[in-house]
Amino acid sequence: MTIDAHWLASCALATGVVATTACLRTDADHCMFTGGDVSCLDRACGAVLEGHALHSSDPMGCVDLEAEDPGTYVHVKYGLLLAVASGEGVDSSESRPRTVEDVLRLRIGDDFAECELDGDAVREAVEGTAAIWRRLEHLGIRKSEAYLTSTEVQVIETLAGVIDGLLETCGSEVGTSGGTTDATMSSGTSATGGMSTAEGPECTMSADCWIKDPTQPICVAGVCLPCYDADDDASCAMKYPETPACVVVGEDAGSCVQCTSDAPLACTGATPVCDGTTHICVPCIAHEQCGDAACNFFTGACLPANAVFHVGGNTPDYADLASAVANTGKEVTIIVHVSPMTYNESVTIDGGRVVALLGAGAGSGNNPPRWVRSSGDAPQLTVGSDTTMLMDGLELIGNASSEAPGLLVDGGRAWIDRSRIVANIGGGIVAENNSELVVRNSFVGGSINGVPALAIDGATATLTNTTVIGGLGVLAEALSCTPESTVTVTDSIILLQSDNSPVTCDPATFDHSASEIGLPGSANENVGGFDDISTWFVSVAMGDFHLSPTGTAVFADLARWTIGDPPTDIDGDLRPTTNDTPDFAGADAIPR
Repeated sequence: MTIDAHWLASCALATGVVATTACLRTDADHCMFTGGDVSCLDRACGAVLEGHALHSSDPMGCVDLEAEDPGTYVHVKYGLLLAVASGEGVDSSESRPRTVEDVLRLRIGDDFAECELDGDAVREAVEGTAAIWRRLEHLGIRKSEAYLTSTEVQVIETLAGVIDGLLETCGSEVGTSGGTTDATMSSGTSATGGMSTAEGPECTMSADCWIKDPTQPICVAGVCLPCYDADDDASCAMKYPETPACVVVGEDAGSCVQCTSDAPLACTGATPVCDGTTHICVPCIAHEQCGDAACNFFTGACLPANAVFHVGGNTPDYADLASAVANTGKEVTIIVHVSPMTYNESVTIDGGRVVALLGAGAGSGNNPPRWVRSSGDAPQLTVGSDTTMLMDGLELIGNASSEAPGLLVDGGRAWIDRSRIVANIGGGIVAENNSELVVRNSFVGGSINGVPALAIDGATATLTNTTVIGGLGVLAEALSCTPESTVTVTDSIILLQSDNSPVTCDPATFDHSASEIGLPGSANENVGGFDDISTWFVSVAMGDFHLSPTGTAVFADLARWTIGDPPTDIDGDLRPTTNDTPDFAGADAIPR
């Protein structure tokens, strides 16, 4: 693997999506943290801008800037500096210049003391770069968010301009040629040139305090204080705009951070949730994190809180699903309630919209809202091109047409959780035309004759903790896919009620899944003949794939719960939630 390939491959997110930006590294060897160009010998220090990658860069961030597109990087000439002058708590070792004093000593020599360093322009520039350092430190090593924003580029360029001016002025005063000497920087230097000494105030700006102790990051009248002891004019938001929240309790009490559970306002867009442990804004991974609205699992963003509508229930906004979909906006959450009257209609979502259909009380173990199609040749639900649909806790059942499945994903994206797409004569789900399908904790298929329960045609599909059961007849299959498809199946059950092969899907990979054949992949289980299927589940004929006592014994501990897997099953029963722990294969995890 090349350096670039390794670097980019390390940027995988917890959701399994690989970032499109290269990652900076906050460990010691990245030039941004070791003095900029001085760490790169005959090359320059380049840092990645949002949405881009420096493909010729090495892990230290050193690049030939002339070979790069100028729109993809910022030249971090002097690195990210933490303070104006060296002092207690600042590492000023020879290999790690972190202050303006360090840079000038390195470029000019000890005569740098002729410079006037305590001006507002110098301090403001350094505080800005210290905030960037702090943001990247909070992110940790090799996170996809570790790019530089356009605002941060301005901060870095301002600092470069300030230091360039100091080098030109001070270098001329002491007889150098504009700061181009190769003087060696000495270590362990103390503050000089009119700056604070050990006998002076503890701090002159808040960045001095953060360097010494992040739990006392605010400078007030020359004294470093925890953020909770500072007033509004010296708050985290005022001193550290990138980390505006104050931690009040816990190990990090007194620190300025990106967010806390009580102060999540900085968390917006694709990172709307505050991680209470790291105090970093992260993508949503559950609808409950978005209030009444849904989480768009494909992007990590919450859908708009002011676009939530109800179908059925005590106070419905719409009487049926078709009306709700047709009359609401671009990004909406539709809460579907159990109705005395079964929803019997065909709905198409298209036009590049993002629509979430959430069953009220999904995961509660109660019967989900039932959606049928008793006549006509259309699916209950069609997801069109460039459109995103999120479903949680619905039942698509009883489509009477042999020509249409319960769900058709035709060029769009569909994320299915805790749902039952069963007993439809035309099959359960068809994904085609470069669609993207994710199915978790769901039942798909049933006693349907001559069609695949799940068909992937030139699309990408990911199944996790899902139970797929095919029916009878010559053409019956549990999982079918074309060669140009990409299919990943994990911790699932794939079975067929006839003696055909349950799987016709060469591109598929399987992990910790169960079938009546030997599945390709790792740690899969052959559980025996199809004749036993009817005794393993409550009622395959009725589309109820909950495990019977016999099935409980067969499918226990065949799966392996890992971080990122669903924390509960189709009914809301808890899964292990401890990494690398045995779990039930399929959607139903019997409480232990």
